[in-house]
Amino acid sequence: MAKSGKIRENNVIEMFTERELQVIRLICAQASNEEMAIKLKRGIRTIEGYRANILDKMKVRNTAGMVIYAVKTGIYKIRK
Repeated sequence: MAKSGKIRENNVIEMFTERELQVIRLICAQASNEEMAIKLKRGIRTIEGYRANILDKMKVRNTAGMVIYAVKTGIYKIRK
């Protein structure tokens, strides 16, 4: 059963670009749009575009849904 979970996790990760995965992980780590823009050397509007694309791909409505999705699928792992 763990094997099928890994396959599902890999398929989910493949639907996002590397930059989108970076944005997801930064959002889960509580970074603001401004902080992400500085860290990724992009404009705030570009970060907002990534967020919109991510929400659309995940089929969720807000940041809370994005974080739940990221944790459930293994995109973001909560550290103790």
